[in-house]
Amino acid sequence: MSKICKTIIVTIFVIISITSGTFTAEASGIKPTYNRSWTNNLAIAGYAYKIPGKKDTYRVIEVKSIRNGSTALIQSKQTRKKRWVNPITTFYNINVNKKALKKLINAELKVINEPDSKSANQKLEQVQKIAKKLKGDNKKIANQSIKQLKNRIKNPVYANIPALLVGTYPGKIR
Repeated sequence: MSKICKTIIVTIFVIISITSGTFTAEASGIKPTYNRSWTNNLAIAGYAYKIPGKKDTYRVIEVKSIRNGSTALIQSKQTRKKRWVNPITTFYNINVNKKALKKLINAELKVINEPDSKSANQKLEQVQKIAKKLKGDNKKIANQSIKQLKNRIKNPVYANIPALLVGTYPGKIR
């Protein structure tokens, strides 16, 4: 299947899921609640997000939770337009495409997928060793991601995944 077809299918799925989630929430009287921790977690990365098929980069302004779903308000750097999207399926962190961070990201995914916090902490040591070898902006990104990863180990909910892994977890790197 070509990239264009995949992008169209994903876009249609996202539009349907966001629209139906909004109508369901409004119909049942459930109001979305502001999720401060997830907003802060994603906003710290700045304009580091991309939507597949778009040239703009985005930043997260706020995240709201609706029952077991969520929605994020993002703003384009180039056009300054804002839009609501599904943070789980719609966008990804552009830093996952950096070759220097590939080993770090794969190691972090192993930590997140570990059900036991003791073995997750052991794998975290491997992530820290990889981060020590990085330089410049990559090292800064890695250190921020490790800080967020430690929070994820303490409280393993989806909202605590590192901003670097948005759009990759639980799957593969784009």
